[in-house]
Amino acid sequence: MISGARRRVEMAHAVQGLATSDEVLPGAADACDDVEWVAAWRRLAVRAAGDARRAEDAGDRGEASRAHLRASAYQGVVVDALLTGLVPGDAAAAYRGQRAGWETFVALSPFRSLRVDIPYGLSSLPAYLLRAPSEKATGATLVAVTADTVSLASLWTSCAHPALERGCAVVVFDGPGQRSQLFERGIGARADWEHVLTPIYDFVARSMGSDPTRIGLYAGPGAGARVVRALVHEHRFAAAAIDGLDTAETSGVAPLLTRITTPLRIGSSGGCPVPWLLQRLTPAGAQDPA
Repeated sequence: MISGARRRVEMAHAVQGLATSDEVLPGAADACDDVEWVAAWRRLAVRAAGDARRAEDAGDRGEASRAHLRASAYQGVVVDALLTGLVPGDAAAAYRGQRAGWETFVALSPFRSLRVDIPYGLSSLPAYLLRAPSEKATGATLVAVTADTVSLASLWTSCAHPALERGCAVVVFDGPGQRSQLFERGIGARADWEHVLTPIYDFVARSMGSDPTRIGLYAGPGAGARVVRALVHEHRFAAAAIDGLDTAETSGVAPLLTRITTPLRIGSSGGCPVPWLLQRLTPAGAQDPA
C-alpha cells in the first residue's frame, strides 16, 4: 500500500502549474490501493494531455505548455511506481509518454531553452539548459539533481521555476541510471557522482553568459547522498542545497559533511533550502556578466 506520506508529497505538487488540486484531489487521493492509485495517475495524465492538445488547437501556447507539464508530472508518478515495483507494468512505455510531455512543455515554455549533450567520458549526459528572459538574466546558474526514480518535471516546482524567475539559468539532466540514460541507453546508476557533476560544472562554466563563480547545486529528495559525496571532491560550486536527507542517507554521509568546503544548507521540516541558495547566487545588484 502506498503510504499517506507519499500521497501528501504528490499533493504538494499542486503549485506553480505542476499539478492542479481540482484534478489531483478527486482523481488520486481517494484511491484505495496501489493499483487504483497508479491507474488514477494514468487517467490524470491522459486528461492533461487532452487539455494540452485543445489549448494548442486554440492557439493558447501558455496553457498548452502548462498542461503538457502536468501530463508529464502525472505520468512521472506512474513511471516511479513501475520502476520501484509498486505495481507491474511497462515502465519504458510510461517513460516515453512522460518524456514527450516534458519535451513539449519545454518547447512551448516562455523561458529560453536549449537541448544539450554534456560531454561525459566517452559518452554524454542529455540535458536542458533553461534561461530566464534576457532582461532578468543575472549570469548565475542552478544545476539541479534528482533521485533516480524522479522525472525532470518534478524539479519545476522545487527549484527550476523559482530560479528562472530570479534570473538564474537552470540545467536539468539525466545522470547515470536516470530516465533517458536508463531507458534509451541502458546505463545504470553509479554512486561516485563527483565524476558526473564535475563535467557538468565544466560545461556550465564555459557556457556563454555564465558566471563561473555563481554556479549553484540543488539536490531534490532522494538525491542528497550522491551530492554530499560529490561535494567532498568537487569544490567549485558557489553553494549547494539539499532538499532533505532521510535517516538512512544521514547516517551514511554524516562523516563526509565535515569535509565539504562549499557553503551547504540541508532542508528539513523546518523549511526549504532553495530560497537560501538563490539568495547566495543572485544577491541584490547582481548583473549578467555578458
